[in-house]
Amino acid sequence: MTRKTLPTALLALAVLCGCGGAAETAAAPSPSAAAKDKKHQFEAAKADCMKQKGFKYIPYVYPQPQGTEEGRRRAAGDYQAMRKYREK
Repeated sequence: MTRKTLPTALLALAVLCGCGGAAETAAAPSPSAAAKDKKHQFEAAKADCMKQKGFKYIPYVYPQPQGTEEGRRRAAGDYQAMRKYREK
């Protein structure tokens, strides 16, 4: 594992181990409208776990930045777009 993924993996492992036994006795959390993708689902599960343990936690997922058409073309490898960007 890389240095960036190791802390994330350890955090996920700690959350899952801490809530593993409590999930069977507690009522199943209702899926909310905000839990559409995996990041939202993970944050919602973490918030439920921490609420069961007596902590306050507000789940938050950073919004994805909206890219421009020029930026998408640069990322795709368009030579003219990359050249125009490098001229700045």
